[in-house]
Amino acid sequence: MIEFRNVSKVYSTGVEAVNNANFIIEKGEFAFLVGSSGSGKSTLIKLILKEEEPSSGNIIINR
Repeated sequence: MIEFRNVSKVYSTGVEAVNNANFIIEKGEFAFLVGSSGSGKSTLIKLILKEEEPSSGNIIINR
């Protein structure tokens, strides 16, 4: 399970890549991440992989 609770990511440049994201992806579910260039897709992946830390909110990952 992957759960985002009120997750935001603001870079030091002031760019707000993710704003108050809330979602749950249950074990066995498939999710697609789509959006235009610059919409925060890569940032979401980096947050899930712990390459980036959120500016606020909680990310819960259960294996």
